[in-house]
Amino acid sequence: MLKFSTERLYLREMTQNDFPALSRILRDPEVMYAYEGAFTEAETQAWLDNQFRRYAETGMGLWAVCSIIRDTNRASQKVAERNGMKRMDSWVKHYRGVDMPHFRYEISRADWEKLTGG
Repeated sequence: MLKFSTERLYLREMTQNDFPALSRILRDPEVMYAYEGAFTEAETQAWLDNQFRRYAETGMGLWAVCSIIRDTNRASQKVAERNGMKRMDSWVKHYRGVDMPHFRYEISRADWEKLTGG
């Protein structure tokens, strides 16, 4: 379920398809130091299941933040690339009879550390 959107950003409920990316975050000891340690795979699934429960019971929970960059928006693509992001996926939205290609960018931990000197 879509919760909030702008022209270039949207928030949505997480799905089971988010598990691999979420797992990379929650199982990283450096990221999870405030939780006193990284999650196991089972703890990561339990955390995601808890979000599903919250969505169902209260309509609230933690949401995935997604960025959309159109194929024609070269300026935004350059900003993403200058910030160390790489194009990882593409899809086509059909809007009013027009095919509109979109791209998903992301940054790996290793690339982030190179960029920030961390």
